[in-house]
Amino acid sequence: MAHSLAGVQYQDGDIVPFHINPGIVVASYFVSLAGTITTVEQLHRRVTGKKWLKWMQLIACAVSMGLIGIWCMHFIGNRAIVLANGEYQLQLFYSPGFTTISVFLPIVCLFFAFAVAELRLKSTFKERCCFLFAGIVAGLSIVGMHYIGNLGIVNYRLEYLPGYIAGACVVAVVDCVGTLVLFFYWKELWINRLWRRLLCAASLALAVSAMHWVASVGCEYRFKGIENRPSGSTRNTTLIIAVAL
Repeated sequence: MAHSLAGVQYQDGDIVPFHINPGIVVASYFVSLAGTITTVEQLHRRVTGKKWLKWMQLIACAVSMGLIGIWCMHFIGNRAIVLANGEYQLQLFYSPGFTTISVFLPIVCLFFAFAVAELRLKSTFKERCCFLFAGIVAGLSIVGMHYIGNLGIVNYRLEYLPGYIAGACVVAVVDCVGTLVLFFYWKELWINRLWRRLLCAASLALAVSAMHWVASVGCEYRFKGIENRPSGSTRNTTLIIAVAL
């Protein structure tokens, strides 16, 4: 079936071209930065006490990084992807199912990663392995959220180029490993050094943003038809929630 919109005609199965709005790209980075700054400050300022308090603090860190730093950045960033000539009916629309699942994946993975990084072992080698493991899990949580979140797109079938998938994984994992190893291994030296914590937060936000755009550039959008598009409120609701958070 062919669909003609504002002089542009696409058939079901056609690959629709896109361009990226640079202003929204920049805005999405600062959204991620807000989440990563909150995460780093919480990790740095957490207090010792009852075990339940420790777990609550780690949950708060995972929520700020996973929900704000990753999830909100993803859906705000996706608004920078302008398909065709910007016709409303040809833009990305989401189903609530995968969109909801994509909220919890990074939170759970990051909680696990932070808990492992917090382990205190007598062996320096084992402790460093924990930092490395935490960075790998954190990086893969970013990648997993991106692709699961995109599964919620209902009016396009996304086709990914394998090289870009690998590149996105490498970018996210290497950046997260480097940042978390630096933070947890040298954290005693970071007291009253705000600029260093901001540098860590900026690096984590860069991991989220760089992974997102490497994966997005290596993606093709195959049209599935206007009849697969839900109501317009579905598209805007996701953006409103992300901005509000």
